[in-house]
Amino acid sequence: MSLGPVGGGKLPGKTLYAGRRRAMTRTSGFKVHKDTSGGEFRRHLEKIIPMEPSETVTVTFTISGHVKGQLIGYGIWFWRTDGVVCSIVGGPDKRTLTEYGSASWNKAGSMWLANDASPVEVILTLTATSKGSVALYAPLCGRVRHKHLDGARPELMRNMYQFSPEALFIEDDGAGVVEVEAVEGASSADHPLILKSCNRCGRFLPVNVAVERDQLSFSNHCVAEHRRPCKHATFGRLRNVEDSAEVLQLDYGYQLECRFCKKFEVNAAHNPQRSSAQMKEDGARRRAFELLLAELYGGTPQLRYRHEKGTELADDVWKRFGCACFNCGAELAREIWTAGISGNSA
Repeated sequence: MSLGPVGGGKLPGKTLYAGRRRAMTRTSGFKVHKDTSGGEFRRHLEKIIPMEPSETVTVTFTISGHVKGQLIGYGIWFWRTDGVVCSIVGGPDKRTLTEYGSASWNKAGSMWLANDASPVEVILTLTATSKGSVALYAPLCGRVRHKHLDGARPELMRNMYQFSPEALFIEDDGAGVVEVEAVEGASSADHPLILKSCNRCGRFLPVNVAVERDQLSFSNHCVAEHRRPCKHATFGRLRNVEDSAEVLQLDYGYQLECRFCKKFEVNAAHNPQRSSAQMKEDGARRRAFELLLAELYGGTPQLRYRHEKGTELADDVWKRFGCACFNCGAELAREIWTAGISGNSA
């Protein structure tokens, strides 16, 4: 089957067998930022705070001046050596807290609708179990306001805590106060941090280059083994905005949009526009591949499981994990679980 040199002759898997999809019929309504392509980076240095065993570094976030139902949040990026542990007290139970190794930066935070007008205090504590070091970047808290968040569809707001701190567009009105307590005499040494540009909002946000799968503000681009290293221009190569001769070649690469912009300016803007013709085309392609798998391998894993066990794979997995998320333990309704396991979650 020959499709000619359309698109430079590069044909992804499904295109090779099913032909190219129809021309684009919809747009998100948003444009890229005039000053960034998503392929730029900056180097940033933060002072290292040395720690002796049992010493702590405490970051206290205090949020006030809000009303019930207003969106509030806190967040921070931090680096720590392996001899330092992190804990958080206060705020909602649903929060972000990564536990990457000493080669990477971490992030912590949350955002939620205030239950009432009472002030909120959240304390993040870094404790040294052995001699170690930490560095902190951009701690912030307060009331959150953004045009994408104001009036957003409820289903888009359910997991916003996962987008802290990159989604914390804090109002500069004194409603959030951050206090850092550490042993005096911080080291004069610095720890590096790479900030990558977003081609939508134009912000430069933290990424981990040494261990790219330790994601912070951007999702990886080429994850599959056969697609690495990422050879896509801009996704897989970052240019230093302060020294154009310096280029970072990445393995996995990063999306051009930060996770916040990807959610609201790409996915949330495009998904509701899917037409019935597009859905029928997707269904036809999926059924065609199911027939191919049935011919080659006797069916998809889910269909084979049904025939061999007499039960549905999704139902059995749901029961096996006690009708709850295997990661956080949150109870899940059956329809949510089965949608997720089949890859059809909203």
